[in-house]
Amino acid sequence: ILLLTKGADEVILERLKAGHPSTKTTQDHIQHFAEQGLRTLVIAMAELTEDIFAEWGPLYYEAQVSLTDREEKIHDACEQLEKNLCIVGVTAVEDRLQDDVPATLHYLLQAGIVVWLLTGDMMETAINIGFSSRLIPHGAQIIRVRVHGTQSNIQEELETCQKEKGTVKRA
Repeated sequence: ILLLTKGADEVILERLKAGHPSTKTTQDHIQHFAEQGLRTLVIAMAELTEDIFAEWGPLYYEAQVSLTDREEKIHDACEQLEKNLCIVGVTAVEDRLQDDVPATLHYLLQAGIVVWLLTGDMMETAINIGFSSRLIPHGAQIIRVRVHGTQSNIQEELETCQKEKGTVKRA
């Protein structure tokens, strides 16, 4: 039985078989694609024994028919199989802006409206979207903040940026 799955790099890469030989090369490719403004998905696989699949089947069925928290239970059931994966490949596609996005953002900014770019994409992809939408002017100083965790961790990182760059204002 062959399990095929796809997902964001940070999710799939952490589920790879320990010592998987393609991890570094794949990460380099993903970084390269993100720098070009492309959206990526990692495709991976695992071979399952019939015993493992037979044991998992009832768990998945119970998740599917659950009347409460169905999506979470299905996610948890699927996550149990998505272990010790091997990379099959990476897709990279251009996700073009809709018509008139740059002009609309320009008008909003001219009107004094504060516009934020919030995305689940990789930082490099988000920056490229910022440039292509004209939300970030060419030559602008970009401060990169990568923080996972609590609000206090985020606040601490922003304060560090403020001290180093003098550009982050506290609300």
